[in-house]
Amino acid sequence: MPAKIDTDYRLIGLESIQMGNVGGTGGILGTTLTTIKNIVEGSAVLAFEPAGKVELRNEDSDYADIIINQPMPRFLQFSVRDMSPRIFALAFGGTSTSTGWQGYYDTPVVVTEQSIIATSRDYGGDKLRFFITRAIVRAGGDLKLTKTDSGTVTFTCDIARPETPTFPISMAIV
Repeated sequence: MPAKIDTDYRLIGLESIQMGNVGGTGGILGTTLTTIKNIVEGSAVLAFEPAGKVELRNEDSDYADIIINQPMPRFLQFSVRDMSPRIFALAFGGTSTSTGWQGYYDTPVVVTEQSIIATSRDYGGDKLRFFITRAIVRAGGDLKLTKTDSGTVTFTCDIARPETPTFPISMAIV
């Protein structure tokens, strides 16, 4: 009889996200990461979608002759209420200073490569920390101009294979 696998590790909530440039030549986790603040509660998700499949059939059969598994996306997505010039530059390109942001008119799609560390909230004395070596980051804004709701910037970080033989994502219990 196999041993029972039973743990108390849980992934409940998000404590912090740090982002920064990918280290080396695109193959190691960056060393200068900045904490992203004002994350919208409940907006973060680290998704490992199940593999897709393509079934090849003989036209006379109800059953597949060959099934080809297709990898599906793995991504981290979160929203922030931080409307600082630094966040605008990260999300939408352009340049920023401590007092402002300027976007470029000729950059319709901004995509950056970033290293990311995401740390969960404490549960039973343990946190889970995810290290994403290289992610392709794209963003969108829902910049509400109302009296009752604040604007948000949403980041979608597609996990990409590093250029050197390194794990694209790892997790540690801290």
